[in-house]
Amino acid sequence: WLTFSGGSTDVAQRLDLTTGDKTAEFTDSELLADVAGSLWLRDGDDNLFKVNPATSKKSAWHSANVEQAFGYGPVVACGMIWVMGQLKNDLTRIDPATGAETDMAGVAGVGAPLDILQVGDTCWAVVYTSLGGVLARLGTSCVDMVTSEIDNEPYVLGDTFWLISDDGYYIYQVEPFGGETGRHWLVSTTDASWLVSANGQVWAPTDDGVVRLNIP
Repeated sequence: WLTFSGGSTDVAQRLDLTTGDKTAEFTDSELLADVAGSLWLRDGDDNLFKVNPATSKKSAWHSANVEQAFGYGPVVACGMIWVMGQLKNDLTRIDPATGAETDMAGVAGVGAPLDILQVGDTCWAVVYTSLGGVLARLGTSCVDMVTSEIDNEPYVLGDTFWLISDDGYYIYQVEPFGGETGRHWLVSTTDASWLVSANGQVWAPTDDGVVRLNIP
């Protein structure tokens, strides 16, 4: 399956890897996620729908305009699809297997959700408020805990959160259940823009290359 630009719109296609032949096509559509045995696409009217990848059968899920209704496109995390709204501060969880929707009550009272992150067996929303950023733990149907304010958007490294210091010289561990800072790791760089976690290893930029951080 792939998405390519068909001029003014996107086109999603299924290709036979042996022959290269096109075996299915959805015009004015783009691929969003491959989760729970189904493909999820968004069409030009910003409606979500899922497709059985074996049969290419399409099932409509949401008839409302996703962009107007939620403000952000879907995010796949914690085995679910999340649709967030910056202006309305809402958050809807979609079960990709059944299409069932759950309104995550309580997020609107915290702030605007910008991302969903999984740490171990827990799922968290990165939420921006008028005072800064916080982490909101997502329970079965609502927010069940909110941390104290965090300085930057967190990275998930292993089973905990890490943040980059404002000066970019070190990263530090954040305990999600209390928002308290923990271990500090020096990074010989002034670039606070990114870290990469791959195969249990953490990489960060330096002034003349990259450095690997062996974090237990």
